[in-house]
Amino acid sequence: MTTFDFVQQLLPAVEVIAQAATPAYPNGPQQEQPLWTLFVFPAFMLAILYFVLFRPQSIQRKEMQKMIEESKIGDRVETSGGIVGTITNIRDKTFIIKTADQTKIELLKGYVNRVTREGKEASTSSPATSTQAASAKS
Repeated sequence: MTTFDFVQQLLPAVEVIAQAATPAYPNGPQQEQPLWTLFVFPAFMLAILYFVLFRPQSIQRKEMQKMIEESKIGDRVETSGGIVGTITNIRDKTFIIKTADQTKIELLKGYVNRVTREGKEASTSSPATSTQAASAKS
C-alpha cells in the first residue's frame, strides 16, 4: 500500500470531520456573548471547590488546634505514628508523654491525632477509628 492509497482511503473521513467542525449558521454568525459570562462558570467552580475541599479542611485544622491547646496534664494522647501515652508535661511546641513505667517521649504537638480526657474523647480521627477504639476499651 502506497502513501497515495492511504491518503485516498482517509479522505472521506477527513471531509466528514471538516464538515462537522465548520459551524452551520443559516442566518449568519450569532451574536457574541458579553465578556463577563466567561468568568461565571470558573467562579462557580472555584466556589464549589472552596466549599467542598478547603472549608472542611480549615474547620478540621481549627478543631485540631483547639484540641491541642485545651490539652492538660493527665490526658491520654494518640500520635499519628500509633504511640499512645499520658501527658506528663506541656511545653510551647511539645508534649512529654509517658508510654510505660520508665518511658517518657517528647512529642511535637502537631503529631497528636487524638486526645482522650476522663470519660470524654476529643477526636479528629474518622468514625471507624473511634469505633475501633471504643471496642478495644471494652
